Amino acid sequence: MPAGYASSLEHLADELARADQLVRAQVERWRQSIAQTKPDQAWGMAYVDDAEVGRYLRTPFRLAGQDPSAEALAAPYHKAARDRACDIDARRQATADDVPLRLDLLVRRFGLDDAERDLLLLCLLPELDGRFRRLFGYLHDDVSRGFATVGLLDEMLAPPAFAARRLLGPDARLVQNQLVILGAWTAAEGPAWRTVRIEDRVVDFLTGADRVDARLADAVRDLVLAPAGPLAKDRTRLLEALATTPGARIVFTGGDPRSRRLEAAAIGAELQMPVLLASAPAAAEAHGAHLVALAFREATLRSALLLWEDCEALFDRGRPLPVWGTLLQAAARNRWPTMLDHAALWDPEERAESTPLIRWTLPRLDVAGRQSRWAAALDGAPDWDTVAQRLAQTFDLTAAQIEDAAAMAQDLAMREDGAAVTMDHLLEACRRQSGRRLLTFTQRVAVPAGLDLDAEIVLPAEQKQQLHDLVDRIRLRNVLTERHPEDAWRRPNGVVCLFTGSSGTGKTLAAACVASALGKDLLRVDLPAVVSKWVGETEKNLQQVFAEAEDANAVMFFDEAEAFFAKRGEVKGAQDRWAMMETDYLLQRIEGYTGAVILATNLRQHIDEAFLRRIHVIIEFPFPDKDQRAELWMRALLRRLPGQTREQVADEFCVQLLAERYSLSGAAVESVVEDAELMTLRIFPSAGRLDYPGILIALSREMRKMGKPPPPGL
Repeated sequence: MPAGYASSLEHLADELARADQLVRAQVERWRQSIAQTKPDQAWGMAYVDDAEVGRYLRTPFRLAGQDPSAEALAAPYHKAARDRACDIDARRQATADDVPLRLDLLVRRFGLDDAERDLLLLCLLPELDGRFRRLFGYLHDDVSRGFATVGLLDEMLAPPAFAARRLLGPDARLVQNQLVILGAWTAAEGPAWRTVRIEDRVVDFLTGADRVDARLADAVRDLVLAPAGPLAKDRTRLLEALATTPGARIVFTGGDPRSRRLEAAAIGAELQMPVLLASAPAAAEAHGAHLVALAFREATLRSALLLWEDCEALFDRGRPLPVWGTLLQAAARNRWPTMLDHAALWDPEERAESTPLIRWTLPRLDVAGRQSRWAAALDGAPDWDTVAQRLAQTFDLTAAQIEDAAAMAQDLAMREDGAAVTMDHLLEACRRQSGRRLLTFTQRVAVPAGLDLDAEIVLPAEQKQQLHDLVDRIRLRNVLTERHPEDAWRRPNGVVCLFTGSSGTGKTLAAACVASALGKDLLRVDLPAVVSKWVGETEKNLQQVFAEAEDANAVMFFDEAEAFFAKRGEVKGAQDRWAMMETDYLLQRIEGYTGAVILATNLRQHIDEAFLRRIHVIIEFPFPDKDQRAELWMRALLRRLPGQTREQVADEFCVQLLAERYSLSGAAVESVVEDAELMTLRIFPSAGRLDYPGILIALSREMRKMGKPPPPGL
């Protein structure tokens, strides 16, 4: 039994020696055809004499590989190539598993067949041995052509005829995966004279070098993070979906960038594959399609997963750039999953394509989860359990941010001559982590599923029915359009609703209930961030806001709407003119918005009349009467007193008396009960319970805050 290969280079040398036999066979064909009658002094020149012409005319037309006399001369070399292939297979079988044969790895990872492998070897010969450049120039009858052309490769790979043309087409694996470089061709020569060269990165890989392509220096790098525990509870389900879906694309949303990297590292660890970080902003720049192909080639060469970071850069105002489609196509061809990092919740149109797009949202940690993470990060520190509890309750950080904050606290302590980490260091580190969060023009309100209008909202029956009618109107809008398509141009694309009423009467809660009833997200528009002093920037920001809302299929919510939809006055200067243009643009954009827009205001009289005309539904939120206030007290207390009945709560806390004596809104009632609960937790951290005296103390504070007299005796 032959000995196995000791190295990958030894195996590559044998394969190149086999390819050398194909070149020798082609030399014999060339000598039998062109060189037979060509004078030595005319070699390499555009010269054809009568003897050569006569020989051509005496020989019938045959495709490459069909000339019996030429093939008879080439046969010994083809046999030598086949014998060498048998020897290579035997030695390959005897090679130890810990000796990776890079040529075989390349063939497997890119799914190449034998013809594609041989084509790469023929192109590799002149890269490693200068003699073959002279030989190829001889076979081209042109010394300047030292590398293989499509036509020459066709003859060397024959049969079958025109194999190289098939293997080098625009959709062929060798071309799409950037394994070869095709030169340009002119009309005078034709495509058969296109030069075919093997890519430098492929040469490096086959010869044992692992240098990353210089064109990827600023765009692709290794992910060196170690996965730090399960960040997603259902990752097993995700891995099962990936195992049954070749070419799957995973979109990581939510959390912070490091959390999404940790999740990608965890998936790579589960699949036992490294992860490469690719820059989507770099791909969005010039030559992005080429960079995408190079990145996927690098990942395939290294048997790695790709994580494309900052995919927001692949969209312009919600519309995908051309490179986005290129990336999706490359991901669909990739044999391993492709990961996409998009911070905001997002669902592009391409989700409906045959290759699935899996949106994987990283959940936020609750207080208990954050406390557990802090406890692990502060293990060994004095009073770590108390410190972990305080930090978890104070800062809403992700798992990755908690790790970074703990490390940053260590750095802050080291700057103070190696002092021990203190609470001040931890608080400063947490504040810095919180400040790193990205600001956007909208805030996604976390609306619980199944939020019930009747159970959550305390309003008169008429207003409740109006809210139910609003939900039905939004839900059935498309049905009405489909039933009467000829009248679609007459009506607005979406539904605009105005919630009016004094502060704390439940307008924001009602908007959340409407979104929950529709099964949609609620996007609160951050008006101070939208408005800009620069000309045209406000309109640009508004366009981005509506594009994001349309892509997310969300309900838009403008709180304090009178600040942006106020009455327009007389134009007295350039500033007034631009302010009016911004309002005009917003009115037009809302009319064209295909979803639902909810506005909330305490000052209905300040809303512009032109905008009121565009509002389809106006719902008044009245100040609660005593019966409604009693219900508000009851609900707020029952949520914090599990196991208590309505009768028990009513007797212990004098609910009816509180409702009759104190004219409070729903938000004020919630504030009083929450303040009382906080006082209880501060005094009795573990066994504290709401009581009536605590409610009275909190009520006294709330009344003073509102400028009203507190309860007697307080």
